Amino acid sequence: MSLDLHPAPAHNPPPALAGRDVQTAEVVRKTEFISACVTLALAGFCVLIVLVNFVRPLFSHGLGEALPSGLISLAVMVLVFLVANRLLGALVLRPWQALRYRACTKRMVAELPTLGVQPAMLHQWSAPNPGVLALDTPHQMLYVNARSGHYQRLQLRPQDIMGVKVERESEVHTTTTHGGSLAVFSRMGIGYNFGSRSKSTSTVVERAFLEIHYQLPGAPAPAWLAVPFGEDRRAADSFAVAIQRL
Repeated sequence: MSLDLHPAPAHNPPPALAGRDVQTAEVVRKTEFISACVTLALAGFCVLIVLVNFVRPLFSHGLGEALPSGLISLAVMVLVFLVANRLLGALVLRPWQALRYRACTKRMVAELPTLGVQPAMLHQWSAPNPGVLALDTPHQMLYVNARSGHYQRLQLRPQDIMGVKVERESEVHTTTTHGGSLAVFSRMGIGYNFGSRSKSTSTVVERAFLEIHYQLPGAPAPAWLAVPFGEDRRAADSFAVAIQRL
């Protein structure tokens, strides 16, 4: 009869994580590169139009006519660039980026079981870039795969976590509407004066971030992660409390 002097633990530790998430990092890099190239191409086209409208009159009629033509063309093309860049971003670039980032987030969540992560709490996001935060209570481990961590698949133990806090970022959006006012004119009944009244409405948008300060074994200095929770501040607070109780 033999005795087992080394009984198995109640929970087997998860397998070693697979290092850096190169696929997600590459998708983010290419997406941002293509978006920047499109913006630069639009800016280059506008600059080219300005140069043509300046150089052509310069050789035919001299600086006296080229300078006003160039200035007018510059003002017009700045307006064209601002409008076109906004429309291009809203109608093409941002939807395309959101589609790619959502696919990344879906894949990052799907790979958790293969990495041995059993999330009791899970937070995923795709804006402004993809990421996943998972709290694995059976293994007493916090799993993070985020851009602020350079897409390293981090496995943080309680002793690695130095501090957790929720930060808030507020933005004020002001919308101004202009309208007329009703006035009574002598023997003319009711009239309408355009632009005699304006009304501004301000909306405060608050975004929450979960900041995690940590230091891996053997690391020379602490590091930190910023996890976006959008307007769901309560979810960020709940995650912070759960991490502190890990």
